[in-house]
Amino acid sequence: MKLWLLLPVDTEHDTLVFDGIRYQNPWIPWYDLTFGAVVRAETELAARQLMSGANDEDIQGHPWLDARFSSCVELTPDGEAGIIQTDEHWA
Repeated sequence: MKLWLLLPVDTEHDTLVFDGIRYQNPWIPWYDLTFGAVVRAETELAARQLMSGANDEDIQGHPWLDARFSSCVELTPDGEAGIIQTDEHWA
């Protein structure tokens, strides 16, 4: 199994534009949402599917399955010591 880091692509803009098409940002408003996770799965698709099925964000169009709205990066043990993920939203 592999570890995958899933994060939103953009959490600041109300709308996002891809190929000239404007989309409502699924991460706005910023409350009652999950803004990242580390998932254990064999593939990126499997990690995205697990994340998609575990959260209420699906109400907004399955952003965990769509690379326009979320990133999914395989984590490896290589690299410098440090924090992999924190997710803090201060009001």
